[in-house]
Amino acid sequence: MDSDTQDRGDGAPQEHGATPAVNIDVHKLGVWMVALGGAAMTIGLVADAIRHANDPTLSAREGIFDLAGFPHALFFGGIGVAILGLLAMLSAKLYKPGGRVTVGRRLAQVGIPLAAVVLIAGCAGLATNSALGNPPPEGSAAHTHAETATASADGHTHSDATTTDAGTAADGHTHTDTAAVAPKPYDPTKPIDLSGVPGVTPEQQARAENLIAITLVRLPQWADYKTAEAAGYKSIGDALTGDEHFINIAAFTDGRILDPDHPESLVYEPNLKTGEKKLVAAMYMLDPDKTLDDVPDVGGALTQWHIHNNLCFTTGGQVGGLTQPDGSCRPPLVKGSQAPMLHVWITPHPCGPFAALEGIGAGQIKPGETRLCDHAHGA
Repeated sequence: MDSDTQDRGDGAPQEHGATPAVNIDVHKLGVWMVALGGAAMTIGLVADAIRHANDPTLSAREGIFDLAGFPHALFFGGIGVAILGLLAMLSAKLYKPGGRVTVGRRLAQVGIPLAAVVLIAGCAGLATNSALGNPPPEGSAAHTHAETATASADGHTHSDATTTDAGTAADGHTHTDTAAVAPKPYDPTKPIDLSGVPGVTPEQQARAENLIAITLVRLPQWADYKTAEAAGYKSIGDALTGDEHFINIAAFTDGRILDPDHPESLVYEPNLKTGEKKLVAAMYMLDPDKTLDDVPDVGGALTQWHIHNNLCFTTGGQVGGLTQPDGSCRPPLVKGSQAPMLHVWITPHPCGPFAALEGIGAGQIKPGETRLCDHAHGA
């Protein structure tokens, strides 16, 4: 070998002054791509979880493969990079220096990456345009809950699930005979349908369904009772009954009613063994100076307000017992608020989504009314 050449290490000489060949370790590159893809997927998942935590209605407005959102794009982009990395690792021998150069080898070296990119792009395009890439269709549970939470000002909800005997009257409006529809049990995971109760007008049914819908969407922000306590809610100490109420005195006179962002009371199902508490309902209350004669007509026969005029409380706001025969409380206990209240359950209930509690906890209803237990929509 003369002085103008040197061995390149693969048996072939290389002339002095020539640009050294660039050898890429494709296997190592693939490992790095898999690692970077995994990191991108993790960041995308965390970012998407944060978005959904801040906006509970987001899942009703985007599909699984909706790549318009940055977290989704980052997650699926990470999958693509990881797949390319795996292919690089598997095909590293094709790019190993010193291999025999053939037309087939060159085609494979160029074709495999291109095919992978085309495949990933095609899958992304197909997924984006599929049903999973779009928001839930109208009529689905998520769509119903989110859309009725922002119902129009006239309070109407239009749903094919409640229309079985409809006709167009002379005024041009379509009227539905809700009493002719077979009642369906209330299931918070399915489209809300409170049809089938005689005497309930379409407007009353719509208002009742809308109240449930917005409660289902917004109330879960209070799922952790510690979050509620930090916001001013305090247990009245009735966990032994199986339903523990947390009340916020400041919400009693804030001028807002039937508002799941500012409910007067939250109802939890306590686990006395583990200390965990499951959010099961909101208990909306009117101002303390209101009576059962002042309650708004939410859902007609679907909704029944009640009061508690037989409970006595400690000065610290804990339930201390029942009133004496003359209606008074034995000192130092005092009577609590007698403001009208209405439960809205976000879990199935045997007496329907607006059921009061049973026994003593059921409270008192307006004289002349019959205690409501909506078996038609009970779980």
